[in-house]
Amino acid sequence: MEIGLLTGWTSYIQGHDRLLRSLSWSDPDYPGNVLDMLVVMKNRNDGSLEKVQTYVMQKFSNVATATSQVAAFSNTQQIIGYTYEPPRNDVIGVMMPFGGFSEVYDAIKTACASTSLKAKRADEMWGHSILMKDILELVNHSAVVVCDLTGRNPNVFYEMGLAHAWGRPVIPITQNKEDIPSDLLAHRYLTYLNNSEWRKAFSKQLAERLSTILG
Repeated sequence: MEIGLLTGWTSYIQGHDRLLRSLSWSDPDYPGNVLDMLVVMKNRNDGSLEKVQTYVMQKFSNVATATSQVAAFSNTQQIIGYTYEPPRNDVIGVMMPFGGFSEVYDAIKTACASTSLKAKRADEMWGHSILMKDILELVNHSAVVVCDLTGRNPNVFYEMGLAHAWGRPVIPITQNKEDIPSDLLAHRYLTYLNNSEWRKAFSKQLAERLSTILG
């Protein structure tokens, strides 16, 4: 109830049909009920969510991270219609142009095979009738996002921006370092040439980078 007293949301918390009950009984839907409350706070925009963030940062650093994620995703929900889901971190998302990159994608999948996670592109998913929602879901649930910036494809840059905004580790790759904009030069990236020898060497480099990130 400290949160209620701090934010003035005591009545809402006490009146919620599941929040306190699920807390008392350690029910599995408790985290979802908390997320619902945080999203309502964000949408009301009365400063309550910021107070919660400050409070949990002082007491529970891991909860603070989760609260920040809720804030980011609730904004996304308002802007592009994506509903927050707790990230599973069970895939390695690959953002790249679909045409002419099949062998490069094979090299990426080989690198990912050295981890416990599989590579996945949005065109391999069909959970929604709109492709963009599949892309958003893929970014959300990715433990790492690999972005091929070759040719400066605007879709890939957009997807990489989402991954950065949502706190996902990103590995930029490119066939041409000139495709890396000045704003991204501070980020480490991998280069490769699209031939069998270079793809093999690139796959090894990528596997090493994934191992470092995933521990």
